[in-house]
Amino acid sequence: MEFAFLLERAEVLKNFPRTGWLQRGIPISECETVAEHTYEVMSIIIAIAMVMRTRLSNEKMLLMGAIHDWPEGITSDIPRNYANKIGKDLKEKIELDIMSDLSSKAEVHYLGKLFEEYLARETQESIVVKAADILATLRVARQYSKRGYDVADLIDGCDRELEEVIPRINDKALQLILRSLGGVETRQAP
Repeated sequence: MEFAFLLERAEVLKNFPRTGWLQRGIPISECETVAEHTYEVMSIIIAIAMVMRTRLSNEKMLLMGAIHDWPEGITSDIPRNYANKIGKDLKEKIELDIMSDLSSKAEVHYLGKLFEEYLARETQESIVVKAADILATLRVARQYSKRGYDVADLIDGCDRELEEVIPRINDKALQLILRSLGGVETRQAP
């Protein structure tokens, strides 16, 4: 197995600032990196795993959380406004191709399949990881907002995304935890 190859590709994420923050005037010296975002996602997943006793696979969620942005080691962080222009399908195809290539070269095909599962959002684990991804962005956006940066559009977008993703989670207690982590007002599902 070519673990060194895989780690070299993931390692560059420590040096990639998240583009959306830069576009909103956050200085590079204060800008969250893709790796810092991944750490926040993993921390949220760990918090969920420690509190919840669900039938979900914590191992699968942690691995998904760890690799969900690995293709950005090749593409860098594609900002949402550009991703919207090229289309979600094309962006995901590019990311899937990159992740398939990375996992194939490293002879760790499971990671490619796991990434594909994450993108499909058909399993409860993949939906929870997506919620953690959105929550991580939302939490950092709120920190930047408190420091005077204009990130209101990202906060609003994350709030909307959470309102779409959280109801897809079958466990009502987990829904409440995710809402509380995001500071989202608890609403009853229709």
